[in-house]
Amino acid sequence: MGAGQSYLETTNYNFENVSIDDVNNLDTVLPKFTINEMNIDELKQEDIINKKDYVYEMYNKFYNRFYNELVNIIKLNNLQFNYNNKNNVIINRLKKDIESKELKIKNNSEVNYKNIRKTLLLLNRIREKEQNKKLLLTLNIIFILIILIVILYKSKIYYNSL
Repeated sequence: MGAGQSYLETTNYNFENVSIDDVNNLDTVLPKFTINEMNIDELKQEDIINKKDYVYEMYNKFYNRFYNELVNIIKLNNLQFNYNNKNNVIINRLKKDIESKELKIKNNSEVNYKNIRKTLLLLNRIREKEQNKKLLLTLNIIFILIILIVILYKSKIYYNSL
């Protein structure tokens, strides 16, 4: 067939222990391979393809792991930022609630004081009316007694004159 043969030289590397710091040294982490032209049989070609697939798979594992770690770091950062913001919002809401409760307590105490004052004034009016009624009753009784005394006195004078 006239096709040239190639062979693949690789360095095997375990990607399970790769960290984010290794991204800066990506050239040392990824396997290096070179393809030299030579005549090889189909078994070696399959071996080369399998190694190429292995390198592709390991690169994808490394990339996915790095990507997942990066996404987790971003999520954690966002969560922390949101947590601080939510705390500030909650604290501000609680402060407003406290202020409104204090205002309600003040208003309620003023309303209560006003109601107590009205009640005391009403009680004073009722007492005054009762005292006025007693005074009027006493005056009426005295007036009736005076009238009776006058009537009796006149009747005594009238009987004495007969």
